[in-house]
Amino acid sequence: MYRIRFKRWGLGKRSSKRSSKTVLTSRPKHQKPSSSSSSSSSPPSQQKQQKSLLPEPPEEKTYSLQHLRPPDHHHSAETLYRAISTYYTFSFSTSRWHFEEDASPSQLFSSQKVIQTSLNLHRAFLIWRRFNTAINLFSNPCSSSKDKTSAIKIIRISFHDLSSTLLSSHESPTLLFFLMHIFLLLRTSSPSGTKNPTFESIESSLLRHLHDLTSTSFSQPSPTSILFRTLSHSFSTTTQKDLTSHTANCLSAAKPFFTTYLPPLHKRTLELQTLSISLSTSSQEQLPSYLSLFQKIQSLEKFDSRDLDIRAWLSSHFLSSGQTEKASHLLKAVLHHKEKSEIVNSIPAAFACLNLLMGNILLAQGKLIEAEEYIRQVVKKGKEAWVKDKQDAYYSDGLLALEHCLKVQGRMEEAEKVFRVHEALLKDALVLRGEEG
Repeated sequence: MYRIRFKRWGLGKRSSKRSSKTVLTSRPKHQKPSSSSSSSSSPPSQQKQQKSLLPEPPEEKTYSLQHLRPPDHHHSAETLYRAISTYYTFSFSTSRWHFEEDASPSQLFSSQKVIQTSLNLHRAFLIWRRFNTAINLFSNPCSSSKDKTSAIKIIRISFHDLSSTLLSSHESPTLLFFLMHIFLLLRTSSPSGTKNPTFESIESSLLRHLHDLTSTSFSQPSPTSILFRTLSHSFSTTTQKDLTSHTANCLSAAKPFFTTYLPPLHKRTLELQTLSISLSTSSQEQLPSYLSLFQKIQSLEKFDSRDLDIRAWLSSHFLSSGQTEKASHLLKAVLHHKEKSEIVNSIPAAFACLNLLMGNILLAQGKLIEAEEYIRQVVKKGKEAWVKDKQDAYYSDGLLALEHCLKVQGRMEEAEKVFRVHEALLKDALVLRGEEG
């Protein structure tokens, strides 16, 4: 099924001789939204009630997917925020998500909802991370045609994982905003005032893919994909600035539901907040918000993945603003701490992200040999995860980072060997998903 879609959208198997501009060429056909009742014909009293976006505690009310059908018309921000309100009220009140951090030890192994939610929470982050990697490969002026071929394969893997996640009905509560952030990355990765045909085609393909997942051929379409279809109508004509504002407003509309149904420092609430902070246009606006979150986490008695998540965002912010010493200090405080480093090592995502980030910081400081040491740790652990569990994401990230590090050092033959290993990994990862590598 996916192979047919990929070929239709230009995401099929690609020769490195082809230009990247011709790889993704299809445009989504605008489909007429499914009919549903419009609020414009409602009495004034009903319209007033519908304008309330604040979440309410769970009531004895039966929710169904009918509440999530996209409206006939997409005229106002109120329509968008009402869709968000309905989605999160439905999802939280019916306990669609069972979070691992809230479960007892016995539930962790017995509850399928806990297991499925945990898997898809991680998938949402990986989908975002993979798209980010592919966009960087396309936008880097030093990327070769082979690098862009790898980027296409990474996107194909992401498309498959996105479908699996949405159709599971236990997707991450923040997946919607990771997807919206991907669209922003596609818009902001081109020089100001210019359009990138490749990124435009990726955007069109992603929109088409999400629309297809809400087609009538699926008896139970994902609530998230239906909501995203509602939100995505304005994307084709929205400017970068408007899209940023639009995404920030949607995040703001969702926040009250997270803080009502989850604790203020719950891992998912923090995830939503960090995404919201990242949309601030000025780095001067971002820093106080990151620091405030970090101080709140530091005040907790328990050291866990929440600290590592916020630490990574803050360190990345320092790196992007050229403050490499501050970025390095934040990471060394846990990577070189005996007890804390053990916790880092026990969380594959944290281990990979922090060590790769440390490698990038050292590369920026010109400490190439030290950077390589951190990156090789990620490659080693990523390879173990691939051999044992067929988890390819962090092995792929590590190999890409190692190839770049070796090229910077002028070790081209070694870099070429690493590239071939990565190429084989992507091929095997696609075959594992039922696709031609």
